[in-house]
Amino acid sequence: MSKMSTVPWHKKRFWTIFLGFEGAGRGFIPNLDSLKKRLMNKYNELLEMVTSMEKDFQKFYDGDNKAAGTRIRKGLQDLKAHCQTLRLEVQEMKNNG
Repeated sequence: MSKMSTVPWHKKRFWTIFLGFEGAGRGFIPNLDSLKKRLMNKYNELLEMVTSMEKDFQKFYDGDNKAAGTRIRKGLQDLKAHCQTLRLEVQEMKNNG
């Protein structure tokens, strides 16, 4: 009888897509330096996302622009998804590194 994988399919798919290698999600990190570099790139993307919303925040709070409020909410939703992805990557690196 073959041993069944204990990693859920969605986690395998996540690591294959976001980290770009097969064998992801099974405790296998092929190149830790490469992973650290990707995490720093993700961090820089995170900072860029936050700073890109600055003008919309000003328009919404100072100019009472309701469309800017909609853009802020969308930006924050995207930011939330990006943070979750980054959190999972950090947790995987912590557990396997």
